[in-house]
Amino acid sequence: MGNRSSGVGAEWKLVRVITDMQLNIFANMLGVMLLLLVVLYHYVAANNPKKQE
Repeated sequence: MGNRSSGVGAEWKLVRVITDMQLNIFANMLGVMLLLLVVLYHYVAANNPKKQE
């Protein structure tokens, strides 16, 4: 079938391993997003107009 290579691992040529710097950036951004979600949750919970005491 032309020059298409047949084999089990033929698809794995496109897979690239992420570097340490990319993993570092991803982990830091995930941590910042989680922190912002916690802050947003506490802001909404503290300013809930239905639960005024």
